[in-house]
Amino acid sequence: MLFRKFCINYYDTKKTQVKSMEIQVNMPYFGYLLNYLHGNFTCFELVEFQNISGKYAKTLYRLLKQWKSIGVPPKMEWRKFRELMGISENVKLLEVIERDMLKPATQELQKLPHFENLCYEKIKTKGMGNRITHIQFYFEPITKTSKDREQAKSDIRTIAWGD
Repeated sequence: MLFRKFCINYYDTKKTQVKSMEIQVNMPYFGYLLNYLHGNFTCFELVEFQNISGKYAKTLYRLLKQWKSIGVPPKMEWRKFRELMGISENVKLLEVIERDMLKPATQELQKLPHFENLCYEKIKTKGMGNRITHIQFYFEPITKTSKDREQAKSDIRTIAWGD
C-alpha cells in the first residue's frame, strides 16, 4: 500500500474547495519515491539541452553531464562508446568517426559554459597493435572552490596540449 493515511480537508460542506491534504507515505517502502528519487538520476538543463544541435552532441552531453562535479568520467571501452553514441558498425575508419561525429560533437558542447574546456584522449592498450581500445573525456568540473577549479584547468591543459 502506497499511502498509510490520506485525508482531504475542505473549506465547505459540499466538498468543492480543498483546504488541505494530509498524506502519509508507507515508510520505508515508498518514502524513496518522494525523498530520494533524484539521487540516482542525472539532472540536466532542458534549455541547455534544446540548444544543442546534432544527435551525437546530444548523446555525448547525456553521457558526460552525469560527471559534472568530477570532470573526468571513467574511461570507456571503445566498442561500448560507439554503441552508446549510436555509431554504426559499418563505419570502420577512426578518421571518419572523428571527423564526422566526435569532433563536431565536442565542438558543439564546447559552446556551453560547463564544457568549454572539453577534450578527449584515445587510448591504445599495449599488445593490441595500433587499435583504439578506450576513450577518455576531460572537462572542467563544477567545483566549490577556486583552488579546485585551477587544478582542473591545469589537468585539462596537460591532457589537451601534452604539457
